[in-house]
Amino acid sequence: MNRRIVAGSIAVLALLGAAAVLAQPRVSVDSPSQSFGEVWQGQEVTATFVLTNVGRARLELGDIEATCACTGASIDNKSVAAGDSTRVVVQFDSSILAGIVDKTVTVATNDPLQRELPLTVKGLVRQEFDLPTAVVVKPDGPNLVGHLKVHATAVSRVVSAETSDARVTVSARFSGADATVDVVAPKSLAGSSFLGLVLLKTTSPFMPEIRVPLISSSDK
Repeated sequence: MNRRIVAGSIAVLALLGAAAVLAQPRVSVDSPSQSFGEVWQGQEVTATFVLTNVGRARLELGDIEATCACTGASIDNKSVAAGDSTRVVVQFDSSILAGIVDKTVTVATNDPLQRELPLTVKGLVRQEFDLPTAVVVKPDGPNLVGHLKVHATAVSRVVSAETSDARVTVSARFSGADATVDVVAPKSLAGSSFLGLVLLKTTSPFMPEIRVPLISSSDK
């Protein structure tokens, strides 16, 4: 008899525990990881994640944290009733990075089983232009001189070049898919490590302007 009572009590407690779990919010996502395939650098990338509250209490969504400044997100509705859904739209700035990309944003929730919900976007960012990350000018006679070589890997081309510092002059030469930019700065600027930007104007709809840092070096 006592065994039956104990077994019955355990069964009741299990049912109560299951009911308590069901009475809580539960977040479910249609696809926690999405691929945007291949895009050109500078092309707009967005991914939409559908979050559904499969529990029986209201789901509350909180702050969003990103692993990179290149990624942001917005939520349509942060308070989701049981059975309802909302969208999280993730934006990725492809102008900052190139190559294989795998970035995650994390959404805070009040789901006791998943306080943090990771959402991932990944893909390949292809560069339309092959160029160095900076232009280095070095002492050459009375000036600081440097050269920037750019190769177009697609149909877009560099069409002009200018500088953000009026004391620095640039001139560009073009040959097919290649462009060479000659940079000349007065030697008086040798003490400054950062001399502004070289601004490249292009025919690309995704990267109409490329900004390349201009750095001085004491090495000849």
